Amino acid sequence: MLKFRIKDIPDEGLDLDETLSAAWFHEAVGDDDGAASSATSGNGTGRAQLRVTKIDPNIFVRGRLEANLELPCARCLGPARLALDEAFDMTLSPRPKTEPDEIELSADDLAFGYYQGLDLDLGEILRERIILEIPISLTCREDCKGLCVQCGKDLNLGPCNCPPLPIDPRLAKLRNLKA
Repeated sequence: MLKFRIKDIPDEGLDLDETLSAAWFHEAVGDDDGAASSATSGNGTGRAQLRVTKIDPNIFVRGRLEANLELPCARCLGPARLALDEAFDMTLSPRPKTEPDEIELSADDLAFGYYQGLDLDLGEILRERIILEIPISLTCREDCKGLCVQCGKDLNLGPCNCPPLPIDPRLAKLRNLKA
């Protein structure tokens, strides 16, 4: 129950303890439309413990997000695992009627957001938190050798039989430089 009416938040606050299923991860962080990068597709399971309080017009969310993700390795496309355990605080305010086209974000802006309408979707907040925690280049292991650029063989399974790529003649002289 990550989506609910704002008016349903009691004066004493609302405590949520949600299990995040593989289906939730597929829907929230998946790559259904092909628009997201492959770094955001994959499977996972997790848990979100959230405390939601309201002091009109602001909503405060204090939470802990634990997740185990399986995403494609940036080098070999095999499964790469990522464990997340993050505590966070977030303040949500009503969306202003007009917003500037471009604004510069700071680290403090990660703890601030907007809501609009009568409903609050905490799933969107969790989705953003997860995406922000995924490294740009997640690998299955530190010494992953990746795929052969010529034949596509997984070099972690052994060498391929492709001939070495020729060196660009413009860069050949760099071979003689020593550090």
